[in-house]
Amino acid sequence: YACTECARCTTYCPAFATSKPLSPMHLIHDLKDEMVERGPKLLALKELGAPIHEDDMAEPDEEGADNATPAENADAVAAILGVDLLALDCPFFIKEAGTDDFVSWHQDLTYWGLDGEEEVTAWIALSPATVASGCMRFVAGSQTQTVDHRDTHDPRNLLTRGQELTVTVSEDAATEVELRPGQMSLHHGKVFHASHPNRSGDRRIGLAIRYIPTRMRQVAGGNMAAMLVRGRDDHGHFRPCRPPSGLLVDADLAHWREIAGARNAVMLDEGVA
Repeated sequence: YACTECARCTTYCPAFATSKPLSPMHLIHDLKDEMVERGPKLLALKELGAPIHEDDMAEPDEEGADNATPAENADAVAAILGVDLLALDCPFFIKEAGTDDFVSWHQDLTYWGLDGEEEVTAWIALSPATVASGCMRFVAGSQTQTVDHRDTHDPRNLLTRGQELTVTVSEDAATEVELRPGQMSLHHGKVFHASHPNRSGDRRIGLAIRYIPTRMRQVAGGNMAAMLVRGRDDHGHFRPCRPPSGLLVDADLAHWREIAGARNAVMLDEGVA
């Protein structure tokens, strides 16, 4: 990872030291600048009613299209869930600087429309995730509980329905997980988690890749899609996602709207949580 501040990562990078064109610090800055540049288009996607996914960020070519997947991050998850993995969802969570956007205490698996609890989320920081910028907060061991939720529909809440736990969570029990750009944390979909507003002077940008084993099923009536990122899918419980053919191509956007609509039919169903 690179903190993008002190430049020691570049100074001590073996490739940079031998005059190869690699600077870890500049790489992270370039990734961030690319996202800021494409921000208006990505926000336009959000207006369509769908979260922004990592496929929307990539402009794949024929040789590299297969690399525009969460596969590189799946090794650690495979040690937990097994080698056959699907990516159910890959949304960005963006908090603008100095805004009131937040995430309430919740458990993901109460409203995802899955019939089991085998799931791991990789939360990847693309900008500094600090206490000031509203990093992720977890309650260790809480994944053993199943708690009722209520919908608030608070417009400041980044969750689909503003859902929150019906119990009071002790702030003393929370662990703040700060990440530098390029670092990631792993959490289970039933662990209590939340995040405060971004009070820093910069955007807080995170990518959440939600992994499930291919043996996982949807609830009755579900028609969600997922992308195979590791191993084989011998079950076919989810419709396959195809990679994008270009940058914001009309056919790809139509494909994504259809996928998002099927997922939102489950996640926005107020009878699920």
